[in-house]
Amino acid sequence: MLPGSIVWIAAFDEVPRHLFRVDVVHEDCVGGVALTGPLAGSYGEPALDLILGPAGPGETAGIVVILLNG
Repeated sequence: MLPGSIVWIAAFDEVPRHLFRVDVVHEDCVGGVALTGPLAGSYGEPALDLILGPAGPGETAGIVVILLNG
């Protein structure tokens, strides 16, 4: 998995399965931004075991990702 990847994150607590853009890969988690669901737009660091796999091209249709250089 590389930065810029869009992956599915498994449901947890009250949060349903959702798409997530990976910005950084750590040893035990990834950092990035939720793209869909109730956390959309929020930064998070889900554990690697929550990653279900990569999103397919049809699954990301209509999602606009704005990248800002800080």
